[in-house]
Amino acid sequence: MHAVRSKADFVFTVIDEKEHNLTIDIPVDQGGGGTGFRPMQTLLAALCGCSGVDVVSILKKQRQQYDSFEIKVDGERE
Repeated sequence: MHAVRSKADFVFTVIDEKEHNLTIDIPVDQGGGGTGFRPMQTLLAALCGCSGVDVVSILKKQRQQYDSFEIKVDGERE
């Protein structure tokens, strides 16, 4: 995985080994373009994804049926 900075000051494209892309930027009011996930949002998104995969894995192992599954997360910086 690697991050490539674009021509804009705070825009990075993160690319994994399968060529999946994730754009990271900061809000306009902080000097960015607001064109992608903010860095802290990517951290929260990773936590949601990790937790979601774990829960689904446990449910499948227990042969539990589910119709939908949603994780909501909110964070606050100090």
